[in-house]
Amino acid sequence: MSNSKDTKKALSLTFREKETIERIEKFYKSAMLLKDFFEMGFTSFPALKGIIQFYNPDVDLKKLKWFWNFNSIDDDLVQIIEEVHQKLKHSNYE
Repeated sequence: MSNSKDTKKALSLTFREKETIERIEKFYKSAMLLKDFFEMGFTSFPALKGIIQFYNPDVDLKKLKWFWNFNSIDDDLVQIIEEVHQKLKHSNYE
């Protein structure tokens, strides 16, 4: 029965609550992405910056630093980082 209440609560979230959940999911996704880079050996900001700039020389370094510190997560930057991540995975970098 509590499961039914949880479902009703999930369906009746306010706009603000939905935005909060989306922000949490974005930060979680970004954390997992950064964790994958750590596991590939990119364990410092200069290392991450170097590999991202290798594939995207015009990347906004201020946004990248914000991503690294989780001050702000820019959707366009996350897409760039995901693309680099995919390229590294497909090149058997791991």
